[in-house]
Amino acid sequence: MPKMSTRVDGRPAFQFYPDLWQTEPSLMLVGYAEKGLWMDLLCIMWNCTPRGALVINGKPITESKTIAKLSKGEANEVSELIANLEQAGVFSRLDDGTIICRKMYREWILSEKRAEAGAKGGQAKRKQKPSKTKAKGESKTEAKVPSPTPTPSPTPIPTPEESGDLTGKEPVKSLFEADGIERKLSYLLRRLILENNPSARITENQVNVKWPKVVDLMIRRDYRTPEEIGRIIEWCQADDFWHKNIGGMTKLRQQFDRLTLQMGPQQCGGNSAPPPAPVEEELFDEWGYRVRRLPDGGIERIYEEEA
Repeated sequence: MPKMSTRVDGRPAFQFYPDLWQTEPSLMLVGYAEKGLWMDLLCIMWNCTPRGALVINGKPITESKTIAKLSKGEANEVSELIANLEQAGVFSRLDDGTIICRKMYREWILSEKRAEAGAKGGQAKRKQKPSKTKAKGESKTEAKVPSPTPTPSPTPIPTPEESGDLTGKEPVKSLFEADGIERKLSYLLRRLILENNPSARITENQVNVKWPKVVDLMIRRDYRTPEEIGRIIEWCQADDFWHKNIGGMTKLRQQFDRLTLQMGPQQCGGNSAPPPAPVEEELFDEWGYRVRRLPDGGIERIYEEEA
C-alpha cells in the first residue's frame, strides 16, 4: 500500500521557479545566509495551517528564539537575518505579526475559496437529485404519483443596461468576491474605458471572470500592489495615447512596466531623487594646462593656486 501524505491538501511538494528566485529584487538585496534561512522557512510554512504563514498549533511564531529552534540556528544570528529579510521586503506580516510568504499565502486562500465553492455546488446537486427509494409495500408496477407543488415565481433577470452586459446573456459566476480588490479594479477599468468610448464592447464575463484573474496574477506573480495597479489604470485612461491602446486588463499587464516609466515616479507614489548637480567638464590646452571656457567663446588658463 503506498504511503499517504500528511500535508495540508495531500501535496508533498510545492513548485519552485529558479528564474524567479534568482531575479527577485528583494532576494538580490540579501546575502547567502538570509536566503538559506528563508528557504528553511518556506519549507516550514508549506506544512503549516494556514499554508504560507509561520503558524504552529494555531499560534504565530514571531520570536527569533523559536525560529532559531525550527531552523537549527543561533538566536542572535537568526534575529539579525530576520531583520534583514524584513527590511528587504522578502516577506510580509499579518496584523498580528505573523510572518507570511505572500505568494504561498495567496494561493492557499484562493484554493480554500475554490474548495468551498465546489462543496456548495456538490450539496446543491445532491439536493436536486431525486430519491430512488420506494415506499414500503409499494408494488413494482405501480408508479408513485408526486404531490402537486406550487410553481415558484420566476426570479427577475436584470436587463443588459442594469448589468452592464451589452450581449444580453445571463450574468456569469466569478471565483472572486464582488467586493474583492480584483473585481473592484476591473470595474474601475471598465468605467474609465466607457467614459472614453461609450460604445466599447465589454462583457460581464470579462469584468467578473477574465479581468479579475489577470489582476490576481499581477498581485501574486508580478508582485504589484493594488494601489499601483489602480494608479496605472487611472493614468493610462487619462493619457491621450494610452487610453486608445489599453482596452483590457491583459494589455495593461503586458505594458505595465512601460506605463510605469512613462507615468514617472512621483505619480507612481515613489520618492524621486533630486537630479544630480551638473559636473563641470575639465578642459586642457595643448600644453596640458587646465583651462576654462569664457562666455565669448574663448578660453582662459587656470593656475594651480586658483584651482
